[in-house]
Amino acid sequence: MRVVKVLPIIVLLAASCAWSAWEIEYSDGLVEAMARAGHPIPKRVGHFATRQEGLAAMEDAVARSGDPSLGWNMWLAPGGYDEPGASSGGEEGIPQPVWGENGYGIPFYNVIRNMRQQAAQRRAQKAHDLNLEGNEQYSKGNWSQAIQLYREALKVAPDDPVIQQNLKNAEAKEKAHALHRKGLDVYQDRDWAAAARYFREALQTTPGDPVIQQNLKDAQFWLDSEAQTRVFLQKAARERKIAEAARETREGARRKRLAQTDAAFADLQADAPGLLGKPAEATAPGSDDPGAGATAGPTLGQVRVPVPPSFPVRATTAIEGDSSPAMELPPTVYQIIGLIGEGIKNAPRKLGETVITALGGGAQLGVIKIAKGLSDEARRSMQNAVDLIGRGYPEAETIHQIKGSESRAMKIYIDSFSDVPMPPSEEEKQEMEINGRKWFQWVAQPRGSR
Repeated sequence: MRVVKVLPIIVLLAASCAWSAWEIEYSDGLVEAMARAGHPIPKRVGHFATRQEGLAAMEDAVARSGDPSLGWNMWLAPGGYDEPGASSGGEEGIPQPVWGENGYGIPFYNVIRNMRQQAAQRRAQKAHDLNLEGNEQYSKGNWSQAIQLYREALKVAPDDPVIQQNLKNAEAKEKAHALHRKGLDVYQDRDWAAAARYFREALQTTPGDPVIQQNLKDAQFWLDSEAQTRVFLQKAARERKIAEAARETREGARRKRLAQTDAAFADLQADAPGLLGKPAEATAPGSDDPGAGATAGPTLGQVRVPVPPSFPVRATTAIEGDSSPAMELPPTVYQIIGLIGEGIKNAPRKLGETVITALGGGAQLGVIKIAKGLSDEARRSMQNAVDLIGRGYPEAETIHQIKGSESRAMKIYIDSFSDVPMPPSEEEKQEMEINGRKWFQWVAQPRGSR
């Protein structure tokens, strides 16, 4: 069925006529609508003698109604005379009622108007209901559903400003939500720059959203921190390269020093037998000894310091000629001197063996220096004690000085090979006393006669 817009029918003024002429015919849609409303109307109304009179009546009706669309639902139907000079004032025929005379057609017009008003009210109510449903979805954050409902409402009431604004707000929220979601996704991937960009675009549509504002602040913080970290790492890389270059320089200098040390050690190694050992007596010419004329020096694995040889007690002029009672010491003093001498004799050798075994030949120069220092310190301590005795110091002070020398020599002895000696036995004490007397007499000799 053809859909026709229903418009109000206003009063059509036409002169009465005596015979059938032109008529105004209504559209089928209007006739059917009136029938459904319970107010059936005829298909044709009015009688006009000429076509011009009918057109004039239709134009007058449209003008008086103020609705130009009224002409869409009525037109002239031919059936009368269209002769020049003809009019509707004939004397013959049955007079027909005229629109507007004696209230003819007014009820029909009121029905059409009411129908239009009711239809407009129904449309407004439907738009209102759809708008409320959209508001409910908007409050729940369902922006897509809210947008759909607002658009349905605008189809019914396209000019409603409230619904139009609600649609704009929902579209802005949906766009901001989508941008915010993208920003959160890249935020989780630590892409701070992209996250900040999405958050800024979201704030352009919803400037007052506090959640997006906070997320933008966080993303910007990490973006700035990342830039600072990048600068720090670049600086650290530069400093690391500088440190590596400095380390290479130091390593080169160390290698150079080691080369110099090795060269110095090579020189000292040739002189080590004379520095650390006592040369053997040269064999007389013609001797059968295969080592005659050679120097018997110790190896670095058997480093020794100058110590008095184990020879029988020899009386010296200086000692025999001195009648001072301080020169004859108690046996305990000679035992102490013997213990000191044993420490002096063994400590550097054991120290050298230990250090060389642990560090290898590269540290031999240091071993030589340490051994020589230990022996020099111990011998100086013993010499000071003997000098005190030779000058006739009181026995108590002399013993105190000897004990001090003993402490230093024992410390050298203990530190050298980390082995605290056990208390000596009686046999060891006797041997220590004998050796002490030998070494004491040897040290007491004039320096040129040793």
